[in-house]
Amino acid sequence: MKYNTILFVGSNPSSSSPEEVVFHSSTMSSKRLMTWLKNIQGVFIYINVLNSPTENNRPIKNSEIILNIERLKSDIDGIKPNKIVALGKTAGTALEIIEVEHYKMPHPSGRNRELNDEEYVKEMVKGLENYISRPNLTLGSHEASSLESSDNCV
Repeated sequence: MKYNTILFVGSNPSSSSPEEVVFHSSTMSSKRLMTWLKNIQGVFIYINVLNSPTENNRPIKNSEIILNIERLKSDIDGIKPNKIVALGKTAGTALEIIEVEHYKMPHPSGRNRELNDEEYVKEMVKGLENYISRPNLTLGSHEASSLESSDNCV
């Protein structure tokens, strides 16, 4: 059985991570993300728009996104994922700039209050599962078809 390569794009590493890594399993965000992915099979790869934490975990500025676009495009081209998932608004903005098809998920941060709504979370995870089960994307294609259960695919 061949698995999809699923690329998850976040904004930047948390300043609470024990070291500067793309994804660290000890953070609340990573633990929440793993619960979302429990029924999804694939090879999961994680990258960030910005490769270092920001002071006090402040949001990334648009100018910082722009400065990192070429590296992000290069990373995606090198990985050649079957599916791309944006984790949060910053990642979604960056992926829209480079016009790559992706599925938008909310950032899994413990500070994200919309994730207190269990029905919302179930719908987002269901949409992700539907996106993953669709035929694979073609890199360079920014035309996206809509999902039956969600409009988060762009």
